[in-house]
Parts: sequence; structure tokens; C-alpha cells
Amino acid sequence: MGLAKRPWTEEDNARLKEFVAQGASIIRAAAALHRNILSVRIQARKLGDPFPPMRVFRKKLVAKNCLASVTCTGTAIKFSEALPGKRRQ
Repeated sequence: MGLAKRPWTEEDNARLKEFVAQGASIIRAAAALHRNILSVRIQARKLGDPFPPMRVFRKKLVAKNCLASVTCTGTAIKFSEALPGKRRQ
């Protein structure tokens, strides 16, 4: 048994465009809209306002945290150090 599809309303589309314009993550938008991440990504592309790739979002997040942190050493931070639980091998 598959999941029932819920059509996108004009209100959903407007909220989605707001999330993209604000620079919110696709994960936050999907949670707020109560939808799957993939369906949110596809709908944003259809509307002509795609979300940036997650690697770009993570880079901005690390830079933002770096500015707020006193112990930051600049661009020498690796993603594996900055994001515990997301270790790259």
C-alpha cells in the first residue's frame, strides 16, 4: 500500500517560495509543509525556485557557526569535525 498523494495548493506553493527566498533548508521546508523532502525539491524546481544542493547549505551553516564560535580556526574546519555523526571516510 502506497502513500496517498496530496495535491499542491496555491498556499503550499506560496509557502514553499517563501522558504526558498528566506534561504531555509529543504529539510525545514519539508517539515513545515508536512511533505517528503524529495517532493518538496521537485515542486520547488517546477516552480522555478530550486533549493541549493545540501553541500552548499552545509557550507553556509558551518561558516555561520564559525562566525559565532570563538574557537573557530577559519577555513581549516572539515565537515567531519563540524557535523558530528556525519563522518566522511
